[in-house]
Amino acid sequence: MVPDLEALQSYVWRRHVASAATRLLTTTEAGLTMAVCFIDIVGYTSRSRSLSEEELVAWVEEFEDACTGLVVDHGGRVIKTLGDAVLFVCDDAVGSAEVALTATERGADPDDAFPAVRAGLAHGEVVARLGDVFGPTVNIASRLTDVARPGTVVIDEGAAAVLTGGYSLARLRRTSVKGYSRLQPFALRRLR
Repeated sequence: MVPDLEALQSYVWRRHVASAATRLLTTTEAGLTMAVCFIDIVGYTSRSRSLSEEELVAWVEEFEDACTGLVVDHGGRVIKTLGDAVLFVCDDAVGSAEVALTATERGADPDDAFPAVRAGLAHGEVVARLGDVFGPTVNIASRLTDVARPGTVVIDEGAAAVLTGGYSLARLRRTSVKGYSRLQPFALRRLR
């Protein structure tokens, strides 16, 4: 088994080096238009207090794995996981909307082990650097997640402008959040 393990370890090491080199050599890409979304577990803090370390790790890993599968299935990329949240991007708002709506639907299903979640989605220009994304669109998506109620997807005006057909938008009250004094959010739902 040692030769097989050595070959596997060498392969994994080469892949990690190639990935790291690509990230380091990639220049900053400004002006990319993308849909940015955060999916956040509702009640994470209270639930995490009642779990052992092993149970908490398993619960978070199951959440992250399920979200990653949804994101990849809809042509997106997970940028990072933040314990109780996942940040991902899609080239189009429809992919992000489908991921967010599916996640909130799964979280509302009492027969599904997926946790209750809320999501914030924004569409606009981002700066991509070293595998991460930055800029106002990312900040707005984060702020919208904070505004969203459990089981809802809240989107910005940029996403509302490009999401047509198949979705219902409900204009919410303008809100002031850190860095944005009069943000116009919309609740996103599927048309039934």
